[in-house]
Amino acid sequence: MNYRIYCKNMKNLLFILTMLGIVGCSNNKVTIPSDSSVEVISKKAGDQGNGYYRNPIIMAGDIADVGLMRVDKDYYLVHYYTAAPGHLMWHSRDLVNWEPIGNMWSGKGGGGDISKYGDLFYYYQDYRNGSENGISVRTAPNPLGPWSVPTKLEGMRHDVTVGSGPDGRRWAIAGFGTGIIKELTKDGKSYLNISESKYKGWDIPSDWDIECNCLEGWNTFYKDGYYYITAAQGGTSGPPTSHMVIAARSKSMEGPWENSPHNPILHTSSADEPFWSQGNGRLIDTPDGDWYMMYHTYLKDRINLGRQINLAPIEWTEDGWFKIPENTDLAGPLKKPKGEAVAHGFKLTDDFKGPELDLKWGFPAQTAEGRYRFADGGMYLKGNGESVKECVPMVMPVTHTDYEYIVEMTVPEGVIGGATIYYEKSVGYAALGLKDGLVQTYMGFPNGHNIGFKAPFDRNHIFIKMQFEDDLVRMFYSADGKDWTKVTATREASGLTRNALGPWEGLRPGIFACGNGEVLIQNFELKPLP
Repeated sequence: MNYRIYCKNMKNLLFILTMLGIVGCSNNKVTIPSDSSVEVISKKAGDQGNGYYRNPIIMAGDIADVGLMRVDKDYYLVHYYTAAPGHLMWHSRDLVNWEPIGNMWSGKGGGGDISKYGDLFYYYQDYRNGSENGISVRTAPNPLGPWSVPTKLEGMRHDVTVGSGPDGRRWAIAGFGTGIIKELTKDGKSYLNISESKYKGWDIPSDWDIECNCLEGWNTFYKDGYYYITAAQGGTSGPPTSHMVIAARSKSMEGPWENSPHNPILHTSSADEPFWSQGNGRLIDTPDGDWYMMYHTYLKDRINLGRQINLAPIEWTEDGWFKIPENTDLAGPLKKPKGEAVAHGFKLTDDFKGPELDLKWGFPAQTAEGRYRFADGGMYLKGNGESVKECVPMVMPVTHTDYEYIVEMTVPEGVIGGATIYYEKSVGYAALGLKDGLVQTYMGFPNGHNIGFKAPFDRNHIFIKMQFEDDLVRMFYSADGKDWTKVTATREASGLTRNALGPWEGLRPGIFACGNGEVLIQNFELKPLP
């Protein structure tokens, strides 16, 4: 299928996820908020409403490296995230429909591994502070907390996952290039003083086009007498055929490890496929005993949207290995796991009346503290930095391949207020702003040169529309939100990617305020383009 047609058929997707961790089961119940601020907006991808789903099930910006667990009929998910408030928690009852239920705490970040042991939930995450690095762990009585202050475990890091076996012993796996396996104390907050074991991965054929060996993306679980490891190899970016999922098993977490005869469990073999760089698989079982694997991937030719999440069915062989069933079309309709469908995804509108910031919004900075307040029927966005390149916008994850959004704002004298399609601050954005009676584009080119547009605007109350379609960013402005003027400067954004720029991000809608003052934001609405 032509991928442009494929993307057009997937424009109403709204998804979620990113860093799958250890499979967990328990009969303990947990409390779920009853009034979630989410709404179902898509039937073209994800849940088809007829007992089937289509991949990707989750599209919510650059979401990857998910951590996942199950407690009875409830699934919980955390994922890689680069904004604050961060550490977003998701909830599902069918692995296809996911609702955001809250931020675990307010600081920037996300990802890691979530699991349950005894009566406590555990959240493990890599940390790095200058020359100090390792793993941190927090505990809570409930997935939404309150979470404890972190305890640091030094000595290993990178894509940590934690599991346990029927004997109650607990193990952590982390590492880049080699998996380091260490036994934990029963409270999960320190290592036992015993030797570590290692897993060195699978031998990738030398004629494959990959980014690097890059053994990472750990997950572990126990089933029927074996400990299993899944890992990622090949590199998350680079060529479309880079990433893959591999697996190994052992009778003991001390090894030795036997690689799966079905390796790679998943791999993009050609750039003609609809999903690129498929990897970082995480297995999860359902209450009925079915198994699935969640993993992240790029959409073909749309690396600039960041990594999205797919779901694949898993079958077990008679000799105790797992694989994706033969002839499974991961781009076609797939039978949906059993379970109740929760309201899926983010709200695509906002009146900014508070009292809390909607869960879709975040700031690509260490903290959101002091950046906004609710008053006068809207939200005041505090300016920072003196230019668009220096200020940090308020952004939301991208929810569709092609879309447009409108934001209404009042911009005081001396401040720049506007809207942006944003990747990162150095060269990765296209923006339209208003300052002191002048509407102007800001294109974010590396040399500071701003090929663009300027026009007088004789008021401080403005509607701005940003349109993202086929990698083109078009910009419009209006005095009343009805009669629009198109800006005669359009940015082509296909090159704003991890491969070109470096940061792990995805293009996303944003609103900004620059300078010493506040911009009043009153209404926001995003719509998928047909």
